[in-house]
Amino acid sequence: MGRAERETVAAGRRLDGAARSLLADHERAAGAVREALAPILDASVAEVLGAVPVSRLQETGARLRTGPVEQAGLTTVRQVLDAGPARLQQ
Repeated sequence: MGRAERETVAAGRRLDGAARSLLADHERAAGAVREALAPILDASVAEVLGAVPVSRLQETGARLRTGPVEQAGLTTVRQVLDAGPARLQQ
């Protein structure tokens, strides 16, 4: 293999390394964005669920008994979610 070929192979290896580095940087950046976005999305979902009355769950078509839930003082879907299974089974 001559000098030109060796230089071409070396340039190809450098280019491959740069491409791999770029992909790794992209993955790190995308991960950082997902990590930063998670609490924002969680807060948004919590706010929306806090505005949805328990009675709206009956609109899902499922046979849900919301009366006992509302009588227990849980008036929003968020409160039901936050209550967890143990409290809901009481």
